Amino acid sequence: MLKLLLVFVVSHDTVDPIKDQDNIVVLTHAVVSKVNLGWSIWPFGYKRATGVQVKFPDGHNVDAYAGWWWTGEVVLAAGTIRTPQILELSGIGDKKVLKPLGIKVQVDLPGVGTNYEDQ
Repeated sequence: MLKLLLVFVVSHDTVDPIKDQDNIVVLTHAVVSKVNLGWSIWPFGYKRATGVQVKFPDGHNVDAYAGWWWTGEVVLAAGTIRTPQILELSGIGDKKVLKPLGIKVQVDLPGVGTNYEDQ
């Protein structure tokens, strides 16, 4: 059961049909800049998404957490280009790409950001 959904959008128009539901908070002009990661208790030793870092137009960053570390979920749906960009900025991606850019590798996942073809 979905308890609370935070939606970060540039305009309310994109979520107009659902924005009045009780379990949805819509924040306009907020941009997700990275996924926050933490260590999983079970299975032990795995990193998991715990929330996101959000940047507002005035320049300040806020961490939005996905509830308690054992119950929350992070669903990243930022489109074909932006989703891999957010993952890579978070340190999730090919270490051969991330290290030269000075991004600390959190999860070495070589498939992130590859195979994109502009139609």
